[in-house]
Amino acid sequence: ILKDDYYNKLDQEGRELVDDIVSETFRMAGIIDALLQLSRAGRKSLSFVEFDPGPLVRSVFTEQQKHYGLPKARLKMQPPPPVRADYSLIKQLVSNLLSNALKYSSKRDVPTVEFGWQKQEGKEEIVFFVKDNGVGFDPGSSAKMFDAFIRLHSRKEFDGTGIGLAIAKRIVARHGGSIWARGEKGKGAVFYFTLSGETKSGMP
Repeated sequence: ILKDDYYNKLDQEGRELVDDIVSETFRMAGIIDALLQLSRAGRKSLSFVEFDPGPLVRSVFTEQQKHYGLPKARLKMQPPPPVRADYSLIKQLVSNLLSNALKYSSKRDVPTVEFGWQKQEGKEEIVFFVKDNGVGFDPGSSAKMFDAFIRLHSRKEFDGTGIGLAIAKRIVARHGGSIWARGEKGKGAVFYFTLSGETKSGMP
């Protein structure tokens, strides 16, 4: 109301203050929504089904591509094996990882994201990965980047709540899996995760 009805009556400093209030209010609303997602990821009753994650990845990539306004962005995908998991939580996981990849590669001429998988040597477990050609990160920060509110880049560089990777970690944990990342400044990042198909409840 203040901005709609009184903005033109304020001097330049007053307008800047109102703009700051509006901006921070929207940012706080985004943080609250992200915290609710984090809570739901830890408490939602899981419904395990077997499905092909390929169509889900393509659909989510298109959504995130439009969200960030990156028509030149490309998705490379190695046809993945079927998974047994909670579909809605895996959609959230894929959305967070693809959003992260596109956001941090958005300044490239051709943002490129790769979704693939591999088998761990000597094990049957599948390791999925999301790779980007973005700004990367300091390898020394990889251990803490999945904690809530940890940001490796300033909000002036890249917007965000600092909760997306914490949500991803909780979803993977609910599926009995692990998640980790490798990266280097200026050379992109790769996020790896596993899904054992086992229900993990009671996450804090």
